[in-house]
Amino acid sequence: MGSGTGAMGIERGAPSSARHAPATQLACHGTPEEVEQMVKDFIKYTTPYTTAVVMPGCEIDAYAPVENVKTIIAATRKYGKYPIRID
Repeated sequence: MGSGTGAMGIERGAPSSARHAPATQLACHGTPEEVEQMVKDFIKYTTPYTTAVVMPGCEIDAYAPVENVKTIIAATRKYGKYPIRID
């Protein structure tokens, strides 16, 4: 169904549930820069097909750095405003 892959090998146009595992791992073990890029790519590759709903879910471990969780929120606010224009 997808038309290629984005960051972290996420298939473009794949069901949103396919993105929970990479998001969870990256939130716990990635850098803020990697987390921001993940959110940006998620929004960029999801919005042509459906509405992007960025939510970390309850799968994020209690050991996830607070900075990464704040980065998810900040990146969503930065890149998730309509009309979506991400290069």
